[in-house]
Amino acid sequence: MLNKVIQLYEEELAVLEKSTKVSEEQILRVLTQRDRVHKFLRDTSDISEHILIKLFFLDTRLKKQANKINQQIQLADWRASLEVPTTFWWWFLQDENHRLDQFDWLWNALTIASLTASVSLVVDISTRFLSGGTSLISSFAIISQSVLTLLTAGGVLTQAGRIGVEKLLLSVGIKTDLWQETKLGISALLLFSLIIFKVSLPKIAEKYNQQALIDYETQNWDNAISNYQKSINLDADNAKAHRQLGLIYEQLQDLDKAQSEYRLAAQGNLLIAYSDLARLYLLQNKPAEAVSLLYVVQTQAKADQKLTVEDNFLLYNLHKNLGWARFQQQRYAEAQEELEKAIAFHKKLPSVNNYKKNGAAYCLLAQVFENLKNLEKANIQWELCIANGNNRLPEVDGWKAIARQRLKLGAR
Repeated sequence: MLNKVIQLYEEELAVLEKSTKVSEEQILRVLTQRDRVHKFLRDTSDISEHILIKLFFLDTRLKKQANKINQQIQLADWRASLEVPTTFWWWFLQDENHRLDQFDWLWNALTIASLTASVSLVVDISTRFLSGGTSLISSFAIISQSVLTLLTAGGVLTQAGRIGVEKLLLSVGIKTDLWQETKLGISALLLFSLIIFKVSLPKIAEKYNQQALIDYETQNWDNAISNYQKSINLDADNAKAHRQLGLIYEQLQDLDKAQSEYRLAAQGNLLIAYSDLARLYLLQNKPAEAVSLLYVVQTQAKADQKLTVEDNFLLYNLHKNLGWARFQQQRYAEAQEELEKAIAFHKKLPSVNNYKKNGAAYCLLAQVFENLKNLEKANIQWELCIANGNNRLPEVDGWKAIARQRLKLGAR
């Protein structure tokens, strides 16, 4: 009877060996037939050497099928369902060692390192989004990145996750000796996607900048501040957002916060922020401090013929503030020279978007001419001050009031 059982074992094994794509039923028939062989071996006392040698040979052939079997099914699940004893070695078939398996420890270490880095990035990105308040964009970013990271980490680090991932790898035909490398690839891909996402945060921040600018132009201060702060949370080096926040705080007459934001913008090497800071010093009648800041702008600003709107705006403010500083220092000839340069750049500026003409240079030049006792030229500049002056700047609003008084007195 033992001969018959071994013969059936050999036949099932031969079917398994010849099959290019084995089924679970084929595997189960081989293993259960080996169970029967074991049962007859245990119950039979006198077994010939010939039968034993044949069995040894068949078992060697079965062990060579370990890779094929493990690629198709999870023996661990079957063992758990059947409560297979550990002595039944054929239920514990291990894949033959592949030459790459000696590096599995390295792949596992790199996988854990990649997942650790991914978790750190998710925490950092989530903190940046949440610190500025939640929105549809921030909620989607946090949830999507967190779910991907948790799924990847669970698939690699937890037993249930590993079983699920390995089943998936089997279903797509990935060999078991490449599983560790594949898991590393998945974790590395996740890490790469998170790095790309973090690198793109400044672009997302720019979207908030654009919305904040619309809010600023419509004087929706609360929304503008909120959007600029979100932008800064996503891009800490966002000098433009800091500068715009400074402008808003100026409108709200919170000059301490405005100065703080201008300083942060200046640290980002935004030259216009130096000019904004200088203007605050001039409002406090501190021309020496203003000139020190304006010197930074003067040494770095463009002076060629190919100037952009931003360049013209910067140079206008540079010369206007230098003229203002020289006026406060009673250096009227120098003030006149700087203010006339400012007016030349002022004429090149559009009257839309971020570059509204404020007319401050005309108002200042009028005051310079008054101190030079040239009232005719002063009145001309006072008229231009009224025509071009932007009341959004408090000093310009005050100067326009003076202009109306001067021109009214001159008409008498």
